[in-house]
Amino acid sequence: TTIQIGLSWILPFFAKFIYYLLLCVSRQDGWSSLMSASQNGHVEVVDKLLQHGATVDLQDKDGDSSLMAASQEGHVEVVDQLLQHGATVDLQRSNTGYTALMFACKGGHLDTVKVLMEHGADPLIRSLAGVTALGVASTNEFPDVCNELNQPDRTTDVEYPETSTEKEEVVEGKKVPKGDYKRYLKIRALRATLWRTGKRKVKRKVKAAIETLYSNLN
Repeated sequence: TTIQIGLSWILPFFAKFIYYLLLCVSRQDGWSSLMSASQNGHVEVVDKLLQHGATVDLQDKDGDSSLMAASQEGHVEVVDQLLQHGATVDLQRSNTGYTALMFACKGGHLDTVKVLMEHGADPLIRSLAGVTALGVASTNEFPDVCNELNQPDRTTDVEYPETSTEKEEVVEGKKVPKGDYKRYLKIRALRATLWRTGKRKVKRKVKAAIETLYSNLN
C-alpha cells in the first residue's frame, strides 16, 4: 500500500519532469521537441508540450517553426492546434522567406491550406525569390490548391513574380504573355490533371480545354 501511494505521487512527477526536460532539450541547430512532434503529427504530444509552456513560435537556425513543420507534412490537426495556441500564421523562414502556407502549397495539402487561410494566412506574401503561395502551388502542379487560392475572396494580386520569367511564361512550347496569369494558371492546372488521370475520355476533354485556352492567345 505504501509503495502504491508512493508510486501514485512519483509517477506524475516524473511524467512532468520528462515533459519539462523535453522542452529544454534542443539540437544544436535549434530544432525543438515541439517541432519534431509537429512534423510527425503527434497530436497528443504536441498538446502536452503546449500545455507545459513550449514556445510555439520558436525557430531553428534556418528559421523553421513548428507550424511550418506541421504544414509541410499536411498534419492539419496539429496545424490547427498550434494556431489555437497563438502560432504566428505568416512567420517566414529566414533563409527562403517561405511561410507555412507556402510549405502546405508545396506539398499539395489542400485541407492544411484551408485551415491556414481561415486563420488569416496571407497568400500574397512573397518568398525571397519573389514567389507567392499561388506560384508555389502552380509550379508543383496542384490544381485544387491553385483553385482554392484563386478564389475571389482569397487574393486580388495575380501578377507574375519579379523573376527571370516575368516577361513571358512558356507552357508546352507556347507563350503566355505577361499579365495573363489567370490563363497561365488554368493551363498549368489542366496540365496537372492531364498528367494524373489515366482515363482517355478525361484526357480528351482536358486536351480540348487546353487547346481552347491556347487558341485565344494573340
